[in-house]
Amino acid sequence: MANAVAGAAFQAWSSIHSYQPSLRLASAAETLALRRQEVTEEEIAEAKRRLSGADSAQQARIATSADPRWLEATRILELASAPPERETLVQALRIGEVGLVGLPGEIFVEIGLAIKQRSPFARTLVGELANDNLGYVPSDRAFDEGSYEVYTSAVPPGTGALLADTAVGLLERLAD
Repeated sequence: MANAVAGAAFQAWSSIHSYQPSLRLASAAETLALRRQEVTEEEIAEAKRRLSGADSAQQARIATSADPRWLEATRILELASAPPERETLVQALRIGEVGLVGLPGEIFVEIGLAIKQRSPFARTLVGELANDNLGYVPSDRAFDEGSYEVYTSAVPPGTGALLADTAVGLLERLAD
């Protein structure tokens, strides 16, 4: 496979007849203070109750089956012990007429597509798990629908939109 990719890359490189000898390069980044999902004392008590009767073998079976109730209970207890806020970095780069965005966490595709649609660059690439790992960052729609990623997410609804708005703002600064 590596030989095939290298051969295709060499063939493409060999066919380049014109290129831009100098490119405009720029970067921008912004540190955000993100809140974690809130949990209530009632949710914490229910999570402890739900997990209290299971022995480790039973917990392993439940975890393997991806039981949403078990996942939610473990997430609630993890959230309860986490700091209420954390700082993370959103980054943007300009290479010629291409914009690149680096977002922390596993970003839902709708968030990346929203950034691309709003970007001032005709070509925009969005990368995830850049500089940090927030875990899953679902779209607001996904929070409404529910899924494994929502059950295990540490970030509240609105985080994806905040990351997208920040990324677009950085791209707009780089486009000027």
